[in-house]
Parts: sequence; C-alpha cells; structure tokens
Amino acid sequence: VGEPVWANRVEADVVTNQLASARSFVIVIGDGKGAGDLWAQRELKKGVAHFVSQLGPADVAALVYPARSHPSQSFTRDHAKLTSAVEPFGTTTVGALGICEPSRLLPETMLYLTQDLGTVPGSRKAIIYFGGGLYIEKSPDECGAHQLWMDLFAAAQMQHVSIYPIDTKGLRVGAAAQRVVDD
Repeated sequence: VGEPVWANRVEADVVTNQLASARSFVIVIGDGKGAGDLWAQRELKKGVAHFVSQLGPADVAALVYPARSHPSQSFTRDHAKLTSAVEPFGTTTVGALGICEPSRLLPETMLYLTQDLGTVPGSRKAIIYFGGGLYIEKSPDECGAHQLWMDLFAAAQMQHVSIYPIDTKGLRVGAAAQRVVDD
C-alpha cells in the first residue's frame, strides 16, 4: 500500500539529546545592542529564513537570543520552528543593562555555546551570528570583554567550531561606517 500522503510533509516531533547529524548550527541573534531600523530587522529575519531554508535534512539548528529578549529554540530539524522563533525579533527591547554587560553578553554567550557544541560528536559545528555588526575589543578593557573574545576564539579552534558573522544592518555611511572600518 505504501505511506500515507501526509507522511513526507509532517516534521518529526521526537526530541532527543542524541544529535546524529551531518552539521550542527547555532543561530545567534544580536539582540543586545539594538536591532537597528525596520529595514535591518526585516533583513535579519529574511537572512535567517534563507539560511534555514538551505539546511539539509540531516542538519540540526538551534536559535539563541543572548540578551534573552525572546525565547530561544532548542536543536531541531524543523525549519518552521526555527523561522518562527526569529519572527518576534524587534518587537521588544532589552531592559537596562549594566555598564559591562553589553560588551560581555555576546562573547560570553558564544563562548558557552562553543563549549557546548564541542561536546557534540562527529558533526561539523558552526555558530552563525545575525546582527548589526560584531564589535570585538582589540585590547584589554576594564570589563574583560577582550579576554572573553580571546577565550572564545581559542575554544572555537580547540572544539572545531566555526563562527560566521552576518551583518544585517547593511552598508553604513558617515561616522557609523568609519567606526566599522576602525573596529
């Protein structure tokens, strides 16, 4: 008789901690320093949706908001869950952060994610950052952000985790463009 017609259109709803997959991705949404204007928010959502649409059937991905402005999505193969997890982006703002928290939040979160991905056996692992620029402290600072970035890069190298930043704010002109060049 064969399989029912709906069998190849319904995503599996079984959740497991065993990640037997070809590739494991963590999509990190830059919600700590502001989403940018409406165009940047739209481009971020489109970029995530496009990335998710390119995932293979054996790939798994999770979606994380470092500033916890929205609920994260745990590892799944379900493309609809991943794209719907990014839809509320830009609808709320992050509360007041301490003096050092904005500069430490992203590298600290990515360091923890890298360490966790390092425990996943036998798959290619990557963190994909979608946000309005990735500002890395170039020299030691009073908040320790520079050291967090250095620790992140060392852990990523040791754990074989690739990090891909995608700037969704687009081309900048004037003083904003100069800061990106200088950074």
